[in-house]
Amino acid sequence: MHFRNSERRGGVIFIMDKKTEDLIKAYKDERFNDCLLIANNLLKEDKNNLQVLSYKAGALKNLGRYKEAIDALNECITLNRDSWYLWVFRGDCYYELGDLEKACSDYWFSLQFEPQNGIL
Repeated sequence: MHFRNSERRGGVIFIMDKKTEDLIKAYKDERFNDCLLIANNLLKEDKNNLQVLSYKAGALKNLGRYKEAIDALNECITLNRDSWYLWVFRGDCYYELGDLEKACSDYWFSLQFEPQNGIL
């Protein structure tokens, strides 16, 4: 199912408005510092916005700020524990930090939600 002005990430449908479109455009254009700025401003309005938090985590990851990305992903997982994508994403950050035990744990956990997610 596809909704107008929406996107699907990891089994979650996000509805987009002008502000989130700017966020997504900055991310897709690989302007990760801009994306982070936009995300932080949007989170002042709604600190529990899963879509914005996930883009913030992505920007942080792409900037090599893995520990901060993990913090943002922890918030995302608190909001939506059942999204396999978030577990894989966090596992990737742990992997980049060299914490293979936590990375593998997150990868395996993601398989509970989407056995065919391509992680194996």
